[in-house]
Amino acid sequence: MLKAHWLLFTCLTLFVTPALALVFGSSNLGIFGYPDHTCSKPYKPYSFTTQWEVDSFNAELTTYYKCIDEYVDAAKNDIDRIIEKANEAVDEVL
Repeated sequence: MLKAHWLLFTCLTLFVTPALALVFGSSNLGIFGYPDHTCSKPYKPYSFTTQWEVDSFNAELTTYYKCIDEYVDAAKNDIDRIIEKANEAVDEVL
């Protein structure tokens, strides 16, 4: 029975290649769990009365989108790091 389990385990590991890539980039992971983003969504007025208001809102919106993109990129980096560590743990068992 042990041989059958070992054979199955060996066959499965042949088809699953561990991720050996290092992950570089920012991270959101902290000691108190995963934080929410701190990006401030701009307030959109019911109507704009001047071009300056339009330009100001567009600039704030661009800043907000950039902040969200950075948060999501850091979250993806964290996921990659977690997968890498999980694969390292599996490799130790092998």
